[in-house]
Amino acid sequence: MRRLSAILVFAVGATAPMWLANAPTTDAGAPPPAADPKDVRSIDAIIKATYASMSGVAGEKRDWDRFRSLFHPEGRLAPVVQRRDGKARPAITTPGAFAKRNGPMFTKVGFSEKEVARRTERFRHLAHVWSTYEARRADQPDVVWATGLNSFQLVFDSQRWWILHLTWTPADKNNPVPDKYRK
Repeated sequence: MRRLSAILVFAVGATAPMWLANAPTTDAGAPPPAADPKDVRSIDAIIKATYASMSGVAGEKRDWDRFRSLFHPEGRLAPVVQRRDGKARPAITTPGAFAKRNGPMFTKVGFSEKEVARRTERFRHLAHVWSTYEARRADQPDVVWATGLNSFQLVFDSQRWWILHLTWTPADKNNPVPDKYRK
C-alpha cells in the first residue's frame, strides 16, 4: 500500500493524498443496476436521464437505481466545494453514496435540477459535456435556488454511454456562469 501511494503521488502530484483520503467505498466497483436502453443510447439521453432521476416533488422518492445505472462501475461524482479557509476541493463520492447522503433531503424538500444550456465535445468513444444547470426547491418553485456548471465525462463502449465522472461547482454573485456556457 505504501508503494502504491508513493506511485500515485508521483503520477498525479501533490493532490493525490487528498484524493486518496476522500476515496469512496460505498459502491465502488460494484456493478450498477441494468440501465434502460433508452437512457444510455445517446449523449442527450444520458444527460436528460441524469437530471430526471434526481428531480422530483416533495415526498417523491427518487429513482436512485436509474441514477446508478447511468454510471460506469468505477464512476464517480465530485462536487467542488469551498472550504471555510477559502480553498476549493473536490468531495469525491460514488453514485450510491451520493444517493444515500442526498436522497432523504431531496425527498423531504422537493428538489429539481434542469439543464439550461449545453456544450458538447466528442472524439470517437469519448465525450465531454458542459451542462449549465438551475436547481429549484418545491417550497419556492419560482426561485432559482442554485445555478452552476456540471462537467460530464462520458464513454461509449460500442453498446451504450456511461458516465465516468460528473463534477460540478455552483455559481455565485462573484463567480457567475460564464456566457460561453449559457448558450
